[in-house]
Amino acid sequence: MNTEILVNLNKKRDFYNKFSNVKINDKLSEYIYNESLEGDYKNKVIINISCREKITDEEKQNMIDIIRRNYGIQVKDLLFTYEKEQDKKAILLVVGIALIIVYYTGFASILKDVVLMFGWLAICSSVYGLIFSSTRSYIKIKRLKNLSKARVYFN
Repeated sequence: MNTEILVNLNKKRDFYNKFSNVKINDKLSEYIYNESLEGDYKNKVIINISCREKITDEEKQNMIDIIRRNYGIQVKDLLFTYEKEQDKKAILLVVGIALIIVYYTGFASILKDVVLMFGWLAICSSVYGLIFSSTRSYIKIKRLKNLSKARVYFN
């Protein structure tokens, strides 16, 4: 299956960021991403761009490169934060297990209960994060990867 996104431009200038000709307009980038949400995250993306002005082949290729670079950078950023979150969750899991072990090796009564509570809290929060938070990030990364590899056609 494919997810098709239609982009209608009045002028070529509407494609570009108002401060730079090497970046896509922020609102257009957001529009393309939001339109990709309508399809399944596994679908390949096709972007159809139509413009009232004539676009040269060089400009078309430049626009395609800008779209791919824009979403490619977003993928890299999200992957970096995703990996750091996973590292923190793994550390939290290890700390939780260590605290549980400390609890069972013996401590003063009140301190022992605090250690047990923090140990289970650490384990539960890391497992919850691994199961539920990771899925949301994975889907967003997959969508952005599809956008960075999208087929772009001009009418």
